This record gives sequence, structure tokens and C-alpha cells, in this order.
Amino acid sequence: MRYCVLGVVGLMAGIVAFWYGGPTSSNDIPVGIVIPHHDMVAPARAAYVANVAKNYQPKTIILLAPDHFSQNTKPIVTTSRVWHTSLGELTSNKSLITELGIPEQDSAFDGEHAVTTLLQDLKQYFPKAELVPFMLSRRATYQEVTNFVAHLYRACPECLVVASVDFSHTTTATVAALHDDFTLRELTAVNPSALYKNAEVDSPETLAALAQWGYLHDANEFKLFSHTNSGFLTHRAVGEMTTHIIGGYYKGSAKPQFADQVTLMIGGEASVTPTTRTIGSTNIDALIKTNLGERFFWGVDAALIKRIQNPSQSAPLYKYPRDILPAQIYTQGSTKVVVLSIDPQESLAESVTAVARYQAAGYRVILYIQNPLADIDRTIMTKWAETLIDAGANLVIGNESDTPRIGAVYKGVPIIYSLGIFLNVTSTSATRSLGTIVGVRVTINGLELFLVPIHTFQVPTVVPQAEYIDYLAEWTEPWSEYATDRQTYLFPFTK
Repeated sequence: MRYCVLGVVGLMAGIVAFWYGGPTSSNDIPVGIVIPHHDMVAPARAAYVANVAKNYQPKTIILLAPDHFSQNTKPIVTTSRVWHTSLGELTSNKSLITELGIPEQDSAFDGEHAVTTLLQDLKQYFPKAELVPFMLSRRATYQEVTNFVAHLYRACPECLVVASVDFSHTTTATVAALHDDFTLRELTAVNPSALYKNAEVDSPETLAALAQWGYLHDANEFKLFSHTNSGFLTHRAVGEMTTHIIGGYYKGSAKPQFADQVTLMIGGEASVTPTTRTIGSTNIDALIKTNLGERFFWGVDAALIKRIQNPSQSAPLYKYPRDILPAQIYTQGSTKVVVLSIDPQESLAESVTAVARYQAAGYRVILYIQNPLADIDRTIMTKWAETLIDAGANLVIGNESDTPRIGAVYKGVPIIYSLGIFLNVTSTSATRSLGTIVGVRVTINGLELFLVPIHTFQVPTVVPQAEYIDYLAEWTEPWSEYATDRQTYLFPFTK
């Protein structure tokens, strides 16, 4: 991964342009671009905007931005105000606003940094362009977003759309990187529906609108200019992360990135039933959102927690993890994954047969042993795991104890004896339980894992940085030879 060095924007723009590369052909003109409003990567942002400006000077720029502070009174609003910068004014295209019929709400734009942060760059590199900003609320439905884009396309197909989007905002660098894989896959696949439903960004609505704009222009090639992660840039594993994807849609087509990758997040035991949906008077879903972050489980193909019941549909914006069922299948491109919940105590032979059947059909097999095994000797558990791996399993996750226990690697396949406790709403003890969540990437070539240590006193919280590092060093020692440079462990497939 290439990193941007912070500095004075004007001085660094040329350096960053050389460092990141990017489109240079005079015929290489994007129809829409995405740039961050997070100033950590201001030099990269300026470099890309400058590069676009060399090839195209639009009459009107459409700036799409999130409504960070929930100011919108309507799903989509605009303003015809004149914007003032140190380089001069950015005026509006009032006739376009009238034609589109989007309501004006000037006050909603006061202090909205997703707009104001970009004004200087837009004025510097597009000095004659008019600017029409639109703020897309989280309340905007997918139909409202796509209808808006279709109307905009009819009214001003030559407009340059600029999406102001910061990407993953989650609690660990590794989770943020996993979520970005999903977002990049759907961006490069020009899939506005998937972006709207599950992209872990500050405005899925804005990103979906950009992808729809590319689709309507038959601009099906998303060219990535730069991709950075604040956790990796600052060498921080835990904390509020922000990732940045800079790029645009260009005429042509290209194979999507990560097209053959399935992403999962899997947690340990949870004592939630349909009748235990609150702790005291507070909804469990809300508590998990507060402790782990609203978007912790977004941006993956599936988040799975054992024995967790699906929530009510009263909060559809929150992507809550699902229970691990007997067999769940996930397919992306050429990669097929099945997650099997098994009980070898009942019939090891049946489990072996199921694994072998899926393996023969081309699936990568992840096993989750469903019943607590605290009374099972470790040697027996190890023998079960090795027997299942011999049958074709690519990852074995046990349920041995209420604390995380990471096993050895057998024939290149990792064994996790236990993920510990994810959620325990019945706990009356002030003692915190310990657990871990495992992030999983499955490709045609191998399995990549990382762990997120959590404390649980009723609801989970990611542990502080110092403890996080200590736990990982202890737990992952058996995997050390498989370590990568991005805090993950890569296990190549051997068959």
C-alpha cells in the first residue's frame, strides 16, 4: 500500500501525483470522481483533482455530499448560494436547480465540512466552473437516489459529478481494510445497489449515486488513484479509523477488483434469544452500536455470531450479525465458500462426509463447531479438527471455552479452538469476559485471517491498543510464519 506524506498542499501536489500515478492521457476524462473530505490526505486529493482538471474543464460541477449533522428536512436538498474562497467565488447554476426541482435548504450547508473542505481545490483547479452541491440524507431511499441521478443525467450529462466521501469509519485498522475490500469490489463492479445497501462509508447514498452516474454514461471502468488507511498511516491498530479511496469512472470496462473474494466476520457465543432484546431498558442492538460502532459489521458479505437471533426490522440501517445456520453458502466470482455448523459429538462421520462433499464440489469449507466443548479433552478436539481438515476443511473454529484459544496449524490449515464470548446479556458479574472476532478473506488462492480482541461485560467493546497488541502477540504465536505486513495471516490453499 502506498502512503501519502502530510505537508503543504501546494508543495506536495506534484510529489503526490508522481507517487500515486494516475490517468495521464488527454482523452482520459472521468464522468464522475470520488474524493475524501478528510484532510489527512489533502495532498493526494489535490493531486487527483489537478490531474482531472488537466484533461477536462466542466461548465458545471455537481458536488454530492453526506448530511453529517442530520440537517436535511428532505432526503436530498441543494442551495444556490455563492461560495467564497481565498481564490474567488464559486457561483451556482440556478437554471439547473430549477430544472431538477430539488428543494433548496441553504441553512443545511452551514458548517457541512463534506462541502466546505473541497471548495478551495475545486476553485483552484476548475476556476470557471459553476458549483451545485447536493446533500443526500441517510433517509434517502435507493429509488430516490437513482431517480435523482436519472433526472440529473437528462438535464446535464456533461456535468462532472464529484462525490465527497470518507470511507471506513470503524474501530480497528484491519476491520477498516476488510470493509474497503467490499466497497472497492462493488465500486469497480459499478454496483450502486450493493453500495447503497452495505458499503461501510459515511454516505452509502452518495457513493451509490456516483456509481449510477457512471453506469448511465457507460463509464464502467473505475480507476483507483489512491487508497489509504489512517490506522496504517499512523501505525495505530485501535481507535477511530478513516480510510480514503480516490478515483473515478471512465469510459470503458474492467474486471472488478476483489471479484473472487468472499469476506466474513465471525464472532463467538452470544446468549440472545427473541425474549432477551434489552439490557435494562436499553435495546441490545443500540448498545452494540454504541460500543463497537454503528458500522462495525457493515461492508462484508456476512457477519455471523453463534446463537444470536436476528433483530427486528425496526432499525433497517443497522446491519446486525446473523446466526450461524447448519449450512450457509457465499459466492463471489470463482470463489465458493460454505460455512457449516456441525456437532462432531453426534456424528463425526457425518461431518466428515459433509465436508468432503462440499470440497469435491469446489467449495472452501469453514467449520463452526456448534456446542460447547469445555468437557472435551483438548487432544480429542485436536483429533477432530485434524480429521475434518483431512476431509477438506479450510478453517476450523471450535467452541471449547468462554475465552479465546488459538490452535496450531495443521497441514497449512488454521485451527481456532474458541473465539470466547461475544455477548452475554444474562451476566450479573462485574468481571469482563474476553472474546475475539475473526475477520476472514477467502480467495481462489488462500484464506486470510485477522483477530479483533474484545471485552464483554454484557455487550462487546474492542480492547484498548496496548491490550490489543499484547493479546494478538499471545494468541497468534502459532500462526507467526503466516504473518503479512498488514496485521493479518495468510494461509495459501494447497489443494
